[in-house]
Amino acid sequence: MDGFVQSVLIQIGLYVAVVLFVFVAINVMSSGWLLPWFRTKSSRGKNILVKIRTIAGDYYAIGLIMDGFLVFKSRSGKKRLAIGNQHHGAIYSSMGVKVIDVDDEKNAFVLHDWSKVSGFDAEKFEDLYTRALMKPSLMDKNTQIILIILVLLALGVAFGFYILHGKVVEVQGLVQGIYNLSAPVVQQAVISGGGV
Repeated sequence: MDGFVQSVLIQIGLYVAVVLFVFVAINVMSSGWLLPWFRTKSSRGKNILVKIRTIAGDYYAIGLIMDGFLVFKSRSGKKRLAIGNQHHGAIYSSMGVKVIDVDDEKNAFVLHDWSKVSGFDAEKFEDLYTRALMKPSLMDKNTQIILIILVLLALGVAFGFYILHGKVVEVQGLVQGIYNLSAPVVQQAVISGGGV
């Protein structure tokens, strides 16, 4: 195999490696969404993307509606959920595919008003939101003032060092200029044998 063909194959291999790395990185960052989305998109409407909500986080699977049941494989095994006319409102479209949310703990569909999500209590969470908004500040005023003074002091010291550096460079330039002007005089004195 000659050198040109080998270099082309190496370049193609590197491009494929970069594309695979980006694909795997996006799949990892999206909690495994990308591969099921591709498989659902390639089924051309036959499959449905199932977003399975758990306590630890969401993950995705591929489902199929057969004989009034949504059939999908979750991490705990194969599941079948009856999907009647009242649950067709739970199906929505996202990124060009049909998606349905399922609660893993209750084995129920998650409706858009969140009525089927396990453990969701609107009044309880409203109290938590109110408590979070009314929580005491983490730093008192004295600590904030001291922090601001320290930051301003650090900026002042940095600015002082910058000015000092500029003056040192200026003095070095003057010393070099004096040396350049006095060098011929010193050389003339050394050559003539006289003292400086």
